[in-house]
Amino acid sequence: MLNGKVFTPIVEPKAVIGTSVQGINKWNTIVGWYLDSAENSHGFKRSSNGSFVTLDYPSPGATELAGINDSGMIVGSHFGAGVVYFNGKWATLNYPGGSTTLFGISNAGAIVGESSITESGTAFLYENGVFKIIAVPNSFATEVQGISPDGLITGYVLLTGNENSQHGFTARCK
Repeated sequence: MLNGKVFTPIVEPKAVIGTSVQGINKWNTIVGWYLDSAENSHGFKRSSNGSFVTLDYPSPGATELAGINDSGMIVGSHFGAGVVYFNGKWATLNYPGGSTTLFGISNAGAIVGESSITESGTAFLYENGVFKIIAVPNSFATEVQGISPDGLITGYVLLTGNENSQHGFTARCK
């Protein structure tokens, strides 16, 4: 955490190898994941008072949390499945036909993620029970990275298969 010129590392107390901070809401609640000594990932939520809670999907394996909205709804992934956590309950959200990673959630509950259904990945928005593909026309790949509280999507696009063709974007899906 950087406050002016003062840097305070955010380290989940159970982390042995590292801590990755991924999402934050207006209450300064942070979600992310950490690695234990066996290099297994575990999700966590850090409250604004500095307390940590481990949040692992209820089956063995890697949980990586990526986004949280102002209501406390959290999204992420668990072994190729998109996961949602809210009020102590877990659910899965998977794009049909491929492994799914969820990256962010808006205050209205719109979720952005990616599926492995194509070789270069398929970026999507999930809103009101419907998946919408996000694809920049005539590009090699479109990658989503997050969504703001009011629904502005961020990501990047590869215009060709070359990493040098990468450009950032923002979008609103209608």
